[in-house]
Amino acid sequence: MTKLELTTQLMNLAVAGYFNSEKFTKERLNNYISKMCRNTGDKLYMEISLPDGHWLFKITRYDAGDWDYYIPDTREQEAKLTAEFLGKGA
Repeated sequence: MTKLELTTQLMNLAVAGYFNSEKFTKERLNNYISKMCRNTGDKLYMEISLPDGHWLFKITRYDAGDWDYYIPDTREQEAKLTAEFLGKGA
């Protein structure tokens, strides 16, 4: 998906636009992602506020301007993502 599609989907999921415990606008989130993921293969870990709590999630930039995100379904999956983020393996 494009970065704009990714940003739109994430904004639609987030409760009141909260990421990393801060309120984001769509433009701010789009700009933040651009600054943090400049190169192919870059990953960005953030926290998103969802109706069932705060969750760690990951954004990945692929070749040719393709983007994707991963939000865990369970706290067990989130723990694995946290370990990945901290460099402790999955």
